[in-house]
Amino acid sequence: MAIINVLQQKMKRRNLLATLLIAILVTVSFLSLMGLFKQQEKDAEIINIAGKQRMLSQKIALLAHQQYENLIDEHVDKNIQKHLIQTANTFNSNQHFLSELVVNESNTFPKEVSILYFNAPHYLNNKVNIYAKSAVELIQIQDVDRANRLMEKQFDREGVEKLLASLDSAVTKIEQHVKQRITSIYLLVVSL
Repeated sequence: MAIINVLQQKMKRRNLLATLLIAILVTVSFLSLMGLFKQQEKDAEIINIAGKQRMLSQKIALLAHQQYENLIDEHVDKNIQKHLIQTANTFNSNQHFLSELVVNESNTFPKEVSILYFNAPHYLNNKVNIYAKSAVELIQIQDVDRANRLMEKQFDREGVEKLLASLDSAVTKIEQHVKQRITSIYLLVVSL
């Protein structure tokens, strides 16, 4: 009888230990999934902002051309000027947010994006800042010839298309990085 009680006690301890281990594994899995979901939300926000940069660059080009045409016609459209400033400010603040992420989270951000933002031949971060600054500067220009020079320098078709291509490349690299990370995590979860 004593042997049976000892065996029952051992079985209870083993069952308790097994239950405890299962609870720990479930808790760790839950916390890992919560962290993963938060990271995916952050990744989605980053991709959304980077993608929005493409649209904003095009909107700035359109508004800059409208502002320039109004200057030629000696017409002031405060609504276009307001939208141009707002769009340029959003474009600039989004870029600041993205470049800070690249710098501060360089170990989790794709190196290709850092190279695209800060290194030759692209210097995308610098180009975006100049592009936004030029949009605001255009509003302040009253001389058509000076405005024309700025338009040719910053808002010509080829330059705008190159900027768009660089912004598109940044989004693509971020998306690829996120997909690779998701695939790695999926493989890890499947292997568990």
